Amino acid sequence: MRVFFFCVKPGSPDNTGYCHGSVALAEGLKALGVEVYGNVPYWQRSPDPASVLIPFERAVLPDDCDVVVVDSNHGINGESIPDVAKGQKRSFRSVYIDFQDGAITKTWDPELRGFDLILKMHANRRTRLPTNAQPWAFGLTERIVEAGAGGEPVSNREDVVLSGFRIPHPVRTKALDVLTAQSPDPLRFDRTIEGFDAPPLDEVANLLWRQTGRRHYPSYFHRLQRSAGVAAFGGFFIPPFPFDHTSPGHVAHRAMNKLAALAKSAPRLLQWDSWRFWESLASGCLTFHLDLEKYGAAMPVMPLPGVHYVGIDLENPLPGLEAISDGSSRNRIAEDGRSFALREYGPLPTARRLLRALDLDALPENRPPSEQIVSPI
Repeated sequence: MRVFFFCVKPGSPDNTGYCHGSVALAEGLKALGVEVYGNVPYWQRSPDPASVLIPFERAVLPDDCDVVVVDSNHGINGESIPDVAKGQKRSFRSVYIDFQDGAITKTWDPELRGFDLILKMHANRRTRLPTNAQPWAFGLTERIVEAGAGGEPVSNREDVVLSGFRIPHPVRTKALDVLTAQSPDPLRFDRTIEGFDAPPLDEVANLLWRQTGRRHYPSYFHRLQRSAGVAAFGGFFIPPFPFDHTSPGHVAHRAMNKLAALAKSAPRLLQWDSWRFWESLASGCLTFHLDLEKYGAAMPVMPLPGVHYVGIDLENPLPGLEAISDGSSRNRIAEDGRSFALREYGPLPTARRLLRALDLDALPENRPPSEQIVSPI
């Protein structure tokens, strides 16, 4: 089997399209023995040019492959979606990874109706998706797994919750206010932020820093492994109705948050996923987020609040915080969260999930039920 990826040619560290979803899939597919190729050489794992994950081979074209994947970062410098991928007459399955933020993204564009599958980040089960789209998640790459490995149990770490954000989100502001007011002693909140413009000195780390658009900081991962918890809140709310959130009344983020605040039933959470969420889980931290189930967030396999992460209900936060009332429960949630992330969202299970969604699964029939795909709605 062959899979072809349309990725963005890496640019300067402050202007590069980091194709995280493509990297995760390519790593998992290669582990399954699938050949991967790309329109450009993408994701160099070490200073050695031969270490590239997705190679470019002039002799291998999209039509020579079984699956063609287009990353939404492909259009970051004005490139259009390749005609070969969106065309109806083709011999391969086509996949679009929608990594975009916001209420309305490329997923709803008519030109994407020709794709076999759209992997939609930040999905909400109480909103309508096109019939060829399904919820997806950021998940883990080998880089994040390796950087997060080796931390001690939470009970042996500093009683600190890392809560510094580069970009303010409405949900982050409100959730942190609630958390800091209600959190049990002796948790402290560290709002330190790593600067964008401090490249790592190590050669490999510097390479990863440049390719991720300045998101890879060894110092940050060291802080994760020393800290008990991470505030991974993010996103914004839209009102609980209407079902089709792409209606004109839902376009402006600020207006949506004001309307959502007035709603009596639970608003819907968008733009909720993040690298921070998965970095925290992979590092064995107590990961704080809103109660994802309550606010409608959707991914193929849902983590459980109080089991895999600390889920906060903004209107009634105390029950969620009671789950970490003692050291043993904190250790358990952190450890189970890490195990969940590796089991369900490491590169290998992510690649398997894609192949099953495309009916290309050649894996044994006796698969764990937790790896089944859920309905988009």
